[in-house]
Amino acid sequence: MSILRETIDLIKGATALPGWLRERSASPDERALRRAARCADLADAAGPDCRRLSDAELRSELQAVSRRPESLASISQALTLAGVAMERRLGAWRAFDREQVPDSLLHCYELANEPATRASQVFDDLSLPAEEREVMRGIVRGREMLETIQPADVALPGSFYEALAALDAGSELRFTPTREQTISAALLLRGAIVEMDAGEGKTVSAGLAAIVAASSGRSVHVVTANDYLAQRDADWLTPVYSSLGISVDAVLSSMEDDERRLAYGRQVVYSTAREIGFDYLRDNLRLPPELPVQGPLDTVIVDEADHVLIDQDRTPLIISGEEAEDSGGFRSAHDAVEQLLALHAKQVRLAEANVLFDTDEARAGEDHAMLYAADPESAVLRDAIAKSGMSRHKLMAMLDEMHDEPGTGAYEQRFYYVTDATRSSVRFTQRGEEFLAHLLGQPQSDSPQLRDDPWTGPDLTDLAQRNVDGKSTDQSRWVAALGMVHQLLRAHTLFKRDIDYVVADGRVVIVDPMNGRLLPDNRYLHGLQAALEAKEGLDPRSETETIAQITVSGLISRYARVSGLTGTATEARDEFDRTYGLETVKVAPTHPKRRVDEAPEIFASNQDLQAAMIDQVNNWRTIGRPVLIGTVSVRQSEEISELLNRAGIEHSLLNAVTSEWEAKIVRDAGQFGAMTVSTNMAGRGTDIIIEPGLGDQIVTACLDRVTAILAERPESTVALRCGTSEEAELIAEAAAQTGLRVSRAWDGSKTKTVRVSNTLCVAELVDDRDTIEFGLGLCVIGVALHQSGRVDRQLRGRAGRQGAFGASKVLASLQEDPIAFSRQAPTLNRLARIASAHDSGPNTRIGRSLRQLQEEAAADRRAAHEASRDYTAVLEHQTLTYYRARQLILTDAAWSDSCEDMARTWAEQFVSERFGEVYKVGYLTVFEKLVARLWSDLGIDCDGLFGAGEVAISDALTELLTGRLAEIRVQLGDDAYDDHSRTLLVRAADQLWPGHLSHLRDVALSTAIAGPTHREAAAHFAGFARDAYRELVSAAWRRALPEILTLHFEGHGQPPSEKPTPVSEEILSLLA
Repeated sequence: MSILRETIDLIKGATALPGWLRERSASPDERALRRAARCADLADAAGPDCRRLSDAELRSELQAVSRRPESLASISQALTLAGVAMERRLGAWRAFDREQVPDSLLHCYELANEPATRASQVFDDLSLPAEEREVMRGIVRGREMLETIQPADVALPGSFYEALAALDAGSELRFTPTREQTISAALLLRGAIVEMDAGEGKTVSAGLAAIVAASSGRSVHVVTANDYLAQRDADWLTPVYSSLGISVDAVLSSMEDDERRLAYGRQVVYSTAREIGFDYLRDNLRLPPELPVQGPLDTVIVDEADHVLIDQDRTPLIISGEEAEDSGGFRSAHDAVEQLLALHAKQVRLAEANVLFDTDEARAGEDHAMLYAADPESAVLRDAIAKSGMSRHKLMAMLDEMHDEPGTGAYEQRFYYVTDATRSSVRFTQRGEEFLAHLLGQPQSDSPQLRDDPWTGPDLTDLAQRNVDGKSTDQSRWVAALGMVHQLLRAHTLFKRDIDYVVADGRVVIVDPMNGRLLPDNRYLHGLQAALEAKEGLDPRSETETIAQITVSGLISRYARVSGLTGTATEARDEFDRTYGLETVKVAPTHPKRRVDEAPEIFASNQDLQAAMIDQVNNWRTIGRPVLIGTVSVRQSEEISELLNRAGIEHSLLNAVTSEWEAKIVRDAGQFGAMTVSTNMAGRGTDIIIEPGLGDQIVTACLDRVTAILAERPESTVALRCGTSEEAELIAEAAAQTGLRVSRAWDGSKTKTVRVSNTLCVAELVDDRDTIEFGLGLCVIGVALHQSGRVDRQLRGRAGRQGAFGASKVLASLQEDPIAFSRQAPTLNRLARIASAHDSGPNTRIGRSLRQLQEEAAADRRAAHEASRDYTAVLEHQTLTYYRARQLILTDAAWSDSCEDMARTWAEQFVSERFGEVYKVGYLTVFEKLVARLWSDLGIDCDGLFGAGEVAISDALTELLTGRLAEIRVQLGDDAYDDHSRTLLVRAADQLWPGHLSHLRDVALSTAIAGPTHREAAAHFAGFARDAYRELVSAAWRRALPEILTLHFEGHGQPPSEKPTPVSEEILSLLA
């Protein structure tokens, strides 16, 4: 394999090979990148000609190019025109703002603001350079036009911009999209996920692509991470869009429907996936004469694509309605689970005692495995595992062996529940099931245990029928109780305060696990929110009905064209391809990276890690280098903050609890001497701006420290260990200028260590010297390893943006997840001991092991997500099917035929249901009930059919119903009949739909808990959902048809309510 790989690499690198062969040997993303690079080359070549165009000509040329067939040439030309528009409106137009005029143009600006008579004399003064006169004419003309027309309609000649560029000596008014931004825009137009380093200008790239797409007549949605970024980006780029005749707006959470409808009417719309998704759901719930607000979904460009398309896809967007009925069993279920937890805790303490005091080595592994199953968070267990290096997979293998033993395994009889930390799941053991069944009173059935297959109970179609008709059974109540106790157990064992959620203002608020932000409008479903509130001693809020739901991937699939940008796409390449069918392409940065990414360090305990962190912070604090300490949770950030307080280190704290000060904290994080502790939210979507002159301040502070050391010990040498050779040269030059003797020659080679002393001979020969770590720019220190490698890389990317100096390092503890119990734990434990014994510092093998660990953790998360998707995909498919059916009903041209067909079906079912009892109660009783029901509900007289059989009565009733429908159509008129009858059917379906969704979600949860295997359980659920949907459609017709048949009666002449169900504004999100 190595020979084959080398051969392929040689082929790829052989420049003498024919172009077609090099193209064949390239990967798809390499070919896409080459095509985009050719597009950028063509755009660069067309730049000079486009810059000579006036503003009006620029707009006309873009419109002309957009009408041509899409090709490499037309796309490159459009990108050039879009780039020139950005140069002018974001750069050159700052000449109209007195505060932004550079010194080299200040005299032109002042002369242009002279009175009109004086200005005309100045323009005619031939002694002035032609460029200055042209600039002054442009400023005067622009100012005059701005008094009467909108800025977008102000058209200035190309000569004005050329003269302005010639006089702008320092390029202070220059704003030119980079080649890399043009390449990225070309890739977006191709439909790819583009990776650009932090600070490379993803907003500009998205804007260029949006301009080209919108100019060709497409409706473009640019999806951002939050409302603030949507409004910011739309406002910043509005002058560019408007100058090219392209309308733009932002859709925000605070907008009303009319505002949204107006905004969606623009050619380019900035918003969040949340707002677009909820508007899509609401539009599909509307009835005439209500108008949709959104319009068709055509083209979408997603910023922070990994977060939006992957992380947020795990949480479906859900619209809620009225509060669901409380089954009344929540309190008893909570009491039962609390009793179970107390009994389980006693068994855990006994198991911890076994681990601590059992001297039998043969049983040690079994004791560890049992304690791991019972309580993976046990401090006793983690200490023992850190010493032994036993991995999670070995522990799980032992548990499997014990489960195969007679009696279903010792831990099944001993503990009340077991936890699978890998998949973040928990289940009751046999002992726990029996305990709960005793307390809650499980009904007698053929499946006595909680974990048995629920499908061995009632027939699926029968169960669906009972749900739609609103009938409750002991079995369905037991399924609901099963869901409640399981969610309560999950709340107590899997969800941690200040990690997964916080308690604020008397309620539980979810924390986004990927960026640490609060999600106040979201809540857990399936009763988990109420379970967490009960756990925290709060009053549980009632569950609400789900009216509509869709996942982000389901929403994105509605678009014809999809693309996105992010700083960390490489790690998610497979997910982008598998879920969205999108290729991932990395674009090289404009500036070479100067950030030093040090190898991770691991420590045997949290105490060792914290001590090392304090040492590093103290070192950087002495020279004023700003430090950002990255944590993975609110709890950890507050622990680190308290540790720094005890050490007397002033700092700022940024987490979900203190997020109202985010803007100020992020702004100040790049200041001289700044110390910031933050969760993953820092810098996500916003930049940490480095203070101007920071490098000079750090150099000065470092040399002050060196001078102080040499003043105290004149004969000593101070070694400055630098991150890069460039930093070493800078500090060496600055030290030499202060009169210190500097040496970088050591063992005959240049190093990154600079030795400073009062005399040269001391610097070169003395080994006993003080050492100072030196570095420029922001230093990022991660104090925990995140389960996702993407998040760690995002944290590192906060430093060294746009080619600036910076450094990053990750510190990790063997006692914390995801290292604890991992397959790599034994290897990392050994490497940590070696590093500690020899003081060898970071080891490259540690980095490789940690990357492998994160890849395995990501695979586990994907497996869990895909397992959940097997259920949510069914719900989503039914939701989209229901929406299509709903729209078809409202627009069906053959509506009268549909009504007649359903009348026939309704008659057959109505008669069949009554005649099903004929052998029990006799023909006469059945016929009398049938006649009475038809007369009371529909006003139809069937007395003359006495003596006829089931089929004859059904046929006769069908004829009567279709005749009645024809009479109503004649009486009301075709249009009124169609409008009334369509609305009645949709309203009936809308009333049944929330209950249908809720029931399916309850069944999905109980199936996932109790199913024998995932595949079998998912298949059972899909079949059940299909039957339930058919029954929903039938039930809707059964409700609507009697109302349609009585439309001509008094009181039915007015159209029914236009709203199918009352929809609240509260938006829910389901944690899959």
